[in-house]
Amino acid sequence: MSRQARGISGSPIPILVTIPDRCRNGAAGAESSAAGVGTRGRIADNAPLSVRQAKKSLDRATELDRATGYAFEIEAYNRTVVTQDRQEGINAFNEKRKPRYKGQ
Repeated sequence: MSRQARGISGSPIPILVTIPDRCRNGAAGAESSAAGVGTRGRIADNAPLSVRQAKKSLDRATELDRATGYAFEIEAYNRTVVTQDRQEGINAFNEKRKPRYKGQ
């Protein structure tokens, strides 16, 4: 497996995407590598604070039982509800434009 990181503006945490090495070789490798780049781009386009909270939830998912993990995930979401980025996302959706997240 190889991990590739991409920084997000305003976020000190790089986003890691794991791509199996076997998908990087041959004709299928080029397609898989392009898909990995696309995935990283889609993640990086999201609000930095939301991505950070999702990453925390994913990191803890293997350590917690289902009920505790669900509670952890809800708490991670609740921390994003009061952010300016959330309001920017709502405004951008209503105005049919791409959001401009600032990490706040």
